[in-house]
Amino acid sequence: MNRLLLIILLLFFTNVAKSQVRATTESGNKVLLFDDGTWKYEEKKLTSSVTKIAAVSSEIQPVLKIDSLKELSTEETELFYAESKRLSRYFGEEQGRIRCKVKCVNHLGELKILYHFDIRVAGGERYFGYLKKGTKMTLHLLEGQQLEFYTSVDAEIEGMNQYNLTKMFGVATLLSAEQAQMLTVNPVLKMEIDWKKKSELYELNDSKFFIKTLPQILF
Repeated sequence: MNRLLLIILLLFFTNVAKSQVRATTESGNKVLLFDDGTWKYEEKKLTSSVTKIAAVSSEIQPVLKIDSLKELSTEETELFYAESKRLSRYFGEEQGRIRCKVKCVNHLGELKILYHFDIRVAGGERYFGYLKKGTKMTLHLLEGQQLEFYTSVDAEIEGMNQYNLTKMFGVATLLSAEQAQMLTVNPVLKMEIDWKKKSELYELNDSKFFIKTLPQILF
């Protein structure tokens, strides 16, 4: 019995002798100090850290995939209802407003916007000119970037004189996969229409409209 107790005590003191203390040298190196007066550099596990960082980076910038085998579209939504400086000059701020409704479409991998303008005066095209094929539209992003896309057909005009209203309908080819990816993470503040007579800038109702909408038709 005494011999067994002696062995247990020896093992205990051996472990105590090998206890260690972490310390930092003047040069910034991490070392382990042992009770017996010896020391060694602390080993670092770099592999797992690098793997973790790479995984986080992949989540922040996912690879965009556009479904090119389907035709997908969103519900028509009001993009903006904003003052037109040109119209308000003649009709006042309230009547001089333009409403823009859009539907985002994925046509076999080609991204498009179906747009619909409501101009609150009869013969509204006379104040802006016709939206011909190739008219530029520009999205102004929060960080100052600008994304351009172009109308792909001449706009159709529907005059509703009895309601003192003019409607314009058309289609614009939206953007590349890279631009679409930017819009899924970056708020859009304004949209600029390059009308024939003079371009105008309109503030969007919701700066996160494309962040919420585009994922519905991309995947």
